Amino acid sequence: MKKLQDNLAARIAASVILTVSFLLTLLSTAGIVLLASYQAYNDGGAQLRTSYLHAAGVQEYYDHVEPVLEGLVHEPQSYQNYLNSLNVHVDVKTTDGTTVFSNAKEGETSLLEDPFSYTFTTGETKLWKNTFSDAEKAQRALERFPYQIEDYEIEASPFEYSTSYSPIDESLGDALDETLSGLESYYPMLKIWYYPEGSLTEVEVGVTLAAAPIGNDSVAVTARWIDLLIAMRVWLILILVLSAACCVASFAFRLRTAGHKRGTAGITLRWLDRMPFEAYLLALAAVVLIIVFLASAKGELWSIAPAAVLLCFLLQTLPMTIAARCKAHTMWRNTLLRRLLDCIPGVLRRLAAVIRRVMPKLPLVWTALVCWLALSLLELGFLMAGAYAVLWIVEKVVFTPLVVLFLLDLRRLLDGSKRLAEGDLDHSVATDHMFSPLRRQANYLNGIRDGMRNAVEERMQSERMKTELITNVSHDIKTPLTSIVNYAGLLQRDGLSSPDAPEYLEVLVRQSTRLKKLTEDLIEASKAATGNLTVHPEAVDAHVLLGQAEAEYADRLQNAKIEPVFDLRAQRFCVQADGRLLWRVFDNLLSNICKYGLPGSRAYLRTEERGELLRITFLNISRDALNIPAEELMERFVRGDASRSTEGSGLGLSIARSLTELQSGTFTIAIEGDLFKASVELPLTEE
Repeated sequence: MKKLQDNLAARIAASVILTVSFLLTLLSTAGIVLLASYQAYNDGGAQLRTSYLHAAGVQEYYDHVEPVLEGLVHEPQSYQNYLNSLNVHVDVKTTDGTTVFSNAKEGETSLLEDPFSYTFTTGETKLWKNTFSDAEKAQRALERFPYQIEDYEIEASPFEYSTSYSPIDESLGDALDETLSGLESYYPMLKIWYYPEGSLTEVEVGVTLAAAPIGNDSVAVTARWIDLLIAMRVWLILILVLSAACCVASFAFRLRTAGHKRGTAGITLRWLDRMPFEAYLLALAAVVLIIVFLASAKGELWSIAPAAVLLCFLLQTLPMTIAARCKAHTMWRNTLLRRLLDCIPGVLRRLAAVIRRVMPKLPLVWTALVCWLALSLLELGFLMAGAYAVLWIVEKVVFTPLVVLFLLDLRRLLDGSKRLAEGDLDHSVATDHMFSPLRRQANYLNGIRDGMRNAVEERMQSERMKTELITNVSHDIKTPLTSIVNYAGLLQRDGLSSPDAPEYLEVLVRQSTRLKKLTEDLIEASKAATGNLTVHPEAVDAHVLLGQAEAEYADRLQNAKIEPVFDLRAQRFCVQADGRLLWRVFDNLLSNICKYGLPGSRAYLRTEERGELLRITFLNISRDALNIPAEELMERFVRGDASRSTEGSGLGLSIARSLTELQSGTFTIAIEGDLFKASVELPLTEE
């Protein structure tokens, strides 16, 4: 079976057997049904033969006999041979019983219960016309006209007219009396085209069918086919059984081989199996329509033969392609309906995305207008379909929940506005599942709440910073000032000749210098923060300036036991900056490293490019734990040591940030445990 399944010749033979056996099954079934419907298995086919020959004889009469009857009446000899060649015989007689033509024989079956009556004319029609005083008299004259009328008309005539010959006058004697003279208005004129006396011939035709049809007319051909069908009535049953068995066997074999290809494992789909199933059905329907059109237009078998062959091929391959698709599990997947359904979610998502993108941008009035137009179009569609009751139900079912949800969202919005007005800055309006316009309003309220809360927090932080600033400044000024006052008093008491005088003078100088430095830092911080410093931007070599700053602080770094390490990664290192201000930034950062760095550690000075910016980073490990946020550390008078026991004013980082921002740069710090990192970013420029 496997070899036959992969054998192409076997599959072709099975297809041929299937086609032939299928056709034989159809034909034998149709023949048996026809024979059984006329009880041919009981009466030997007599009823079937009589019925079909009668129908064929009637059709033969209308097609070939009736068209020549008029010529037969006028010239019987000319049509005698033609009528004798037919199996439909006629007996033509005039109304007075005279036989015009007859080829009917005794014992023949009559096709008609009553003879047909025909009237034939000879010669041309004549015209009779006359005017009357009114239309009623013209109509009465028409009704009394004595001859066979072919046509007539009544028209208006401005002149009086009477015919010289009147068949009405001859038969009834009153036609001329109907005309009037001297009338100024229009006269109704009656015109009649009629057949003169002796120009009409009336005949009666009886129709019979030959007892033993001969020749090649439709009756003889029908008789031969019916006789053959009756003779094979028993054989048809045997043919039906054998052809049905062959059809089932070959069909099962073709179903089993569907989707298999020699030398290929698994299911292989042909081009016919890969096309959408609806397209296949449309092709099948198109072939059927072509056959019907050709059959109705030409009525000849040869004209529909190519389309019939294609139809047989499609009908045979239909179950095969269904089987192959089912085996490959593509029956549903490979349909236009499936593809359409797969496209619907994407289209709906795109439509929803467009609506979500467009509707929020529309004002509330336009949104309402769009919704109203959409609803109006929907109502118009339902009204045109005559389903207004359905629309009413749909509107109530759909829009009632929407209105309720809208009102609930509006209540949430009003409640949020009320609580915000009462000063509740911790309450947030929930925007989940809100309508877009109301959600925007809720977001506005939440934005106002956030702004007010941030303003309050900033105000409180500002007040706290002011307090801390006053405290820190007071402490930083009081410490050196107290020392100066105390040592000045000691020096005044002991005099300059005292052995401790040099020590007192040294303390006075150191504390006065510290107080001077604090004053200068305060002034510089104030100028930098307010932007009152003059900036002269130019191309500055950051690597050179960084090296100079490190060299300046070499001794202090060595005393602090901190090793500087350069990590210069940037290929471009010229920045647009003010060299004097940038030096002050580097000075403050290196000063912080010396003051707060962990002895025995390293300080990294790194440069790297960030697009069109140069980042200069200072990294070191703090001596003390940095338990303070980075942003707070950059505030004024804030130090890394909370005890404020070290030197410094706490203004270094604040001054560095302000100076960097004056040069169109950014200054950031980051704290990771004890690792302190300060970064300066400045725009790069050409040398």
